[in-house]
Amino acid sequence: MSLFKPNYSVYIPYEQKYDCHCANYMEKSEVFSKLESYKTTFDFDYFDIYSLDFIEDPSLLEKVFDVYRSNTTMFGFCIRDWKLTLAQWSQVFEFVKSKSQITIFVLAMDKLETEVLNLFSEFLKSNFDLKELDLNLSYLDTSGVKALTTGLASNYGLTSLSLNLIHITWVQCVLGSVLNGIANKKTLSNLHLQGTLDLEAVEALSYFIENNFNLIGLKITEGELNDQAMKMIKRALLTNWSLQRFDLEFEKKFGAEGMKEISEFIPQLPNLKVIALCELDYLYYLYYDKEAKEALLRSIHAKGNLEGLVLAAIGLTDEDLENLSLSISGNQQLKCLKLNGNNFTKDSLLRIIHEAKTCSGLETIGFKLDNEEDEGMDEILDSLREIKTLMDIQVYNNYDEVPCKEQIKQMIDYNKKLLN
Repeated sequence: MSLFKPNYSVYIPYEQKYDCHCANYMEKSEVFSKLESYKTTFDFDYFDIYSLDFIEDPSLLEKVFDVYRSNTTMFGFCIRDWKLTLAQWSQVFEFVKSKSQITIFVLAMDKLETEVLNLFSEFLKSNFDLKELDLNLSYLDTSGVKALTTGLASNYGLTSLSLNLIHITWVQCVLGSVLNGIANKKTLSNLHLQGTLDLEAVEALSYFIENNFNLIGLKITEGELNDQAMKMIKRALLTNWSLQRFDLEFEKKFGAEGMKEISEFIPQLPNLKVIALCELDYLYYLYYDKEAKEALLRSIHAKGNLEGLVLAAIGLTDEDLENLSLSISGNQQLKCLKLNGNNFTKDSLLRIIHEAKTCSGLETIGFKLDNEEDEGMDEILDSLREIKTLMDIQVYNNYDEVPCKEQIKQMIDYNKKLLN
């Protein structure tokens, strides 16, 4: 969802807490009961009950509004696959606009009628409390892009934009139009793009990076970036030292040269605090390319002041342990360390945890144990107990199951009591 949570350290990767259910698999009474419970439930930033049919039962809409009237801690509003009349769409936009607590708007719809898009555009123009707009699960056509561009042209407060470019033709024109059309580019500090970026689109993105010195977070998912694209992005980033977080996920196209570009710019960005590289096929499938992984880990070690490091499913193994250990010990300000999806044996994980103990404020750790039947978990948990600052532990085995759930929960609860 959102790149960053308001009032939370901007450097730390954060996954918003939301409760997700599909209305198609719930009885109407269950839906009513769930909505009623949200009035006094303060565990979630927002709820996501998708496939709600407000046309069949108009009373549902008022119950949704009542949640936000009663629970002022929910700061996000999510619409996913809802069935609404044009009048109900208007009600939704007006209600969200009237609630200053709602700073995040998540819209996840496959297709919106022109009339609804016009309402959406007007909503963006006049909602001055809106800080984060998440369209990551929306498939925009030409009309949708026009509505978005028109709306953003008059919105001066937006700080985060998440945009889905999948299925959009002429991506370079669309991306350039949206980014250049934002009324006050100085406020947009977080940008998430999902979908293929050809070289023309990368050129438009690079231009935006070079001219927005308030950009602190850049996330690209499934961009199909090749080596040349990575070179263009590196060149743009090196002209903009404001970047604090860089995320790259599910990339398949770039190879050794692309990895070289990433390794080169990491230590050169003085304000960079978080690196997140997830499921990069080039590294994951080419275990034998030790040179590329070694260059990456050495550049992370050279950085020296990272607060978040996410290297998930990029093909790290026991052979990379020495360079990985140096990367961790060389960044003692780490608050988040996620190595999920890589293959480490118990002994290697114990070495990694040992190095993590040198990070005085580590709050989150994640890894996968490459052992059968959770062998060695007791020893690993004993080692983790020594890190009293941990508030989140994500452990998976070979079957993507979470072993020792109760023990982990007890450990975190104990640490929270110490903190308080």
